Amino acid sequence: MKVENIEKIIKSNDAFRAMSAKLDDSNEEQLTVEGVAIVANWIDSHGSIFTRECLEESLNELIIHNTDHIRNFDSLISNEVEKSLVDMSLRDLGIEMEGSVPAFVFKSTFTKEDNERMFREYKRGRVKYHSIEFDWARRAQETICVNSTYNASQEYKDNWDKYYPLVANKEVADERGWFYVYERAPIVAISAVVLGSNRLTPTLSARGFNDLKIELPEIVQQVEEQKEEKRSMFSRLG
Repeated sequence: MKVENIEKIIKSNDAFRAMSAKLDDSNEEQLTVEGVAIVANWIDSHGSIFTRECLEESLNELIIHNTDHIRNFDSLISNEVEKSLVDMSLRDLGIEMEGSVPAFVFKSTFTKEDNERMFREYKRGRVKYHSIEFDWARRAQETICVNSTYNASQEYKDNWDKYYPLVANKEVADERGWFYVYERAPIVAISAVVLGSNRLTPTLSARGFNDLKIELPEIVQQVEEQKEEKRSMFSRLG
């Protein structure tokens, strides 16, 4: 579900309560989660960015969906993950800024039996961030970029000139004076986390359900009909 649709629901208390009741009453044992694992061209709290080409290469990787970067069966959510690279606006990712970035979007479907705790957390809408794990053995050496105002080597300055124009949050680069780039980092896992190094990694599906499960137009119509019925009743009483 698109962010603007979610915002539209939340702004209508009646519609949001109706949607919540519908989901809470559902006996559905299967959950579809869609979210952002990582974005390119955004300096995270580690001072690193990923290139579009780096993320494109990971579309061919076998990726699992787990929680808290723990690789065991208790933390496994799904080992069948669909993925795509989508240009998303920063506003849709929760940042009040102009511009867009390439987002590595994932979708996985799992059951309550697969991971009961995360089934519950996604359904309650408590998973706000995601993080990635990549294969360190197969990654290239990080490319270091340093502002020309620092006494850095020509190579680092050239790297700055090459990648700085791609950075969406340039104010961070300007303040730090340096960042480093992953040109290759094969993603092997996407983790649900309480807070990750990159905050542009939300759950896109409303409370873990996709559009087909929510049946949003039907719910909104029902709420509007109820409002109209109330107005008619008060008019007759008046």
